[in-house]
Amino acid sequence: MIAGIVLTISLIVLILLILIIFFVVRIKLKRFLGEYFDSSTIKEAFRKSELQVEQTPKSFSSMEDVYLKQMKRDFPEVNLSELKSKSEACILDLFHSVENKDTSKLKKYSSKVISYAEKMIEDSKGKEVSYDNIKFHKTALTNYKHDSTGGTVTITSSLQYNYKIGDKLPKKTQDRIRVESVYVLDKEKYGENTKSVGVNCPNCGAPVKSLGAKKCNHCGTALGILVSNAWIVDNIIQY
Repeated sequence: MIAGIVLTISLIVLILLILIIFFVVRIKLKRFLGEYFDSSTIKEAFRKSELQVEQTPKSFSSMEDVYLKQMKRDFPEVNLSELKSKSEACILDLFHSVENKDTSKLKKYSSKVISYAEKMIEDSKGKEVSYDNIKFHKTALTNYKHDSTGGTVTITSSLQYNYKIGDKLPKKTQDRIRVESVYVLDKEKYGENTKSVGVNCPNCGAPVKSLGAKKCNHCGTALGILVSNAWIVDNIIQY
C-alpha cells in the first residue's frame, strides 16, 4: 500500500518536472527565436532564414588592386571592362544553352565550357529549365597569372536569377560564377585543346610570342586590337 503511494507520488513529481522543463525550454526557445530570427516558431525561423539566403548576394574579394597593374604591364592594351563583359556574356550563353538543351552557341568557348553545359543539361534529366530576371551584382578581377605559354585571367561574378526546373515553382537563387580566360602565346606548349587559340599577325601571319606585344616583330603591324580579342574563355565554375 505504502509502496504504491510512493510510486504514484514519484510518477507525479516526475511528470511535473518534465512539464516544467518543457515549458522552460519552450520559453527560452521562443525568446531565442524572437531575439535572433524575429520569429515565434522554428518553421517561421527556417523560412525567414531561407528568405535571407535568397536576398543576400554571394560575396567574394576583388583582387583588381593586386593584379591589374601586373596585367597592364604584361598587356598594356588590355581592356578589363571588355573582359568583364565577355565573362558575363559567357555566363548568359551558358544559361541559355542549358535552357535550350543546345550547346552549339558555346563553340566559341573551350571544350571545358561545353562539357560544363552538357553536365548541367544532363543533371536536369530532361526537365524544362529556365533562368529568368538575371541580375549581376558585381563582376571583378579575382586572379591573374602568366608564364611562357601566355596568361590566365579569372573574372568572378556575383548574380541572382529566378531558377525553375520542371513543375516546381521558380526559386530566387544567389549564385557566384568564376570565368577563366586564357591568352595563349605558344599553342604547342599549352596543349592540344588550344588549336583554335593563339595570336598571329593579321598582316603577315607570324605568331606573336611576346606578352603584351604592341606590334609584330616580323613586319611591324600594330597589334593593339588583337590583344583584346585574343582572350578566350577556357573554363567556367559555379561555387
